[in-house]
Amino acid sequence: MTNYSFPRPLTNLDRIVVMGDTMALAGNRPHGFVTQLREALDHEELPWFSVGRSTDRWEHAAQRFSEEVIPLRPSVLIVMLGLNDVWHQSRGHVLEFEKTRQAISQLVTAYFRNSPQGILLLASPFLIGEKTDGTNSQDRDLEAVSDLIADVVREFTGGLPGSEEYSGEPRIQFLNLRRVAIEYLKQHNPAQKPHSILTVDGIQLNKVGHKFMADLLADYFGLQLPAPATDVLRHVVFLKFKPEISPAKTREVLQAFQALGKRIDVVAAIESGTNNSPEGLADGFTHVFTLTFHSTADRDIYLNHAIHQEFVQLALPALEKVCVLDYWAQAHPTTRT
Repeated sequence: MTNYSFPRPLTNLDRIVVMGDTMALAGNRPHGFVTQLREALDHEELPWFSVGRSTDRWEHAAQRFSEEVIPLRPSVLIVMLGLNDVWHQSRGHVLEFEKTRQAISQLVTAYFRNSPQGILLLASPFLIGEKTDGTNSQDRDLEAVSDLIADVVREFTGGLPGSEEYSGEPRIQFLNLRRVAIEYLKQHNPAQKPHSILTVDGIQLNKVGHKFMADLLADYFGLQLPAPATDVLRHVVFLKFKPEISPAKTREVLQAFQALGKRIDVVAAIESGTNNSPEGLADGFTHVFTLTFHSTADRDIYLNHAIHQEFVQLALPALEKVCVLDYWAQAHPTTRT
């Protein structure tokens, strides 16, 4: 992704700002990559900020930098721009490379003037289309803008040459997000689909794309993200039978519940058990069933299915209390290897 590794470990005293266009803006949403990075293990207090505008080009970002970014006092600034500089050509905007170079240099200079000890990461534009055979209509221009950003980074590598802060260290780095994405797509898009692998429409990141970006940046910074959700929905049902219900009726209800997994095809898995906890906190619940679904739509089909409704009519007269919890399953690290 870059010619360098991140120069030092992050600390909770750092302040990281992601500045850019649609990708930076979407990164701050509930499932966005910035939101995921905020959940890094051992760095939960690390402040991440997102400053994104969907239509921004490099010249716009340079103009709003002093007002919107400097007040956040970023010790690490990640800039994700360039895609709109290319995209807007299809809408009559002329991509002026020299003007874009000047805007990039202006932003770099402004950042180090205000954060002389900071670290600046300039990212390549990402994707306009997900085919890897060179047939996306704007591939050539995206590569040209990526090369331009890389050239500016080479000019400034090590800080601002000639300044008192210059140390020869890679204080400004180039993150070639585009190259890493294309390598990923070569493996995961053999059918040369124009979108729907990492993006919704060829540009906007989808759920997989946000996870891809979060993992990529976490690896670069040396952060450990929580284990991802397993993408299965658990539907857990606790049963407390009325004291007067006979063992035969209890067995009938339990067997009917167990049979739902075979009778309703959207149920991915079903398991059951009887409480044997020594803690005494079961509140009278004696039996539990856990059903697994691959989507909320499958769960909703199950809940409204005629066979399930038939079971509910059988079970409810025998039950004193029912507790139901649904959740998306998420694994977490343990000491096991």
